[in-house]
Amino acid sequence: MTNLNITSGVWCCASSDTHDGWTAVWADSGYCGVKQVALIPTEFSEAVSNAKLMAEAGTVANECGRTPNQLLDERDELLACCKEFVRKVECGEARSKRSYAQMKAVIDKIENSEE
Repeated sequence: MTNLNITSGVWCCASSDTHDGWTAVWADSGYCGVKQVALIPTEFSEAVSNAKLMAEAGTVANECGRTPNQLLDERDELLACCKEFVRKVECGEARSKRSYAQMKAVIDKIENSEE
């Protein structure tokens, strides 16, 4: 797995009166405790949602060793390969009903989630 040189652990966010109008994003790395990653002013309506997104992105990056943009690029590449395989099966250039059904399901899932 790639070392992204980011704060390790599960990232979370919390906003409360103790943060004096700020939403904190922090990481619990387990072995060395909690580290603050960012503070976001809660005066903006989207602040908590932004903090949750940062926390989720940090956690996922730690779990898979990829940034969100890297995951998006890999997803697009995988989708293109699946589409090419499905095209080949549909026009008779390849045969594998089980793989075809699996890839078709993944394509449908990805494309329907974009709507």
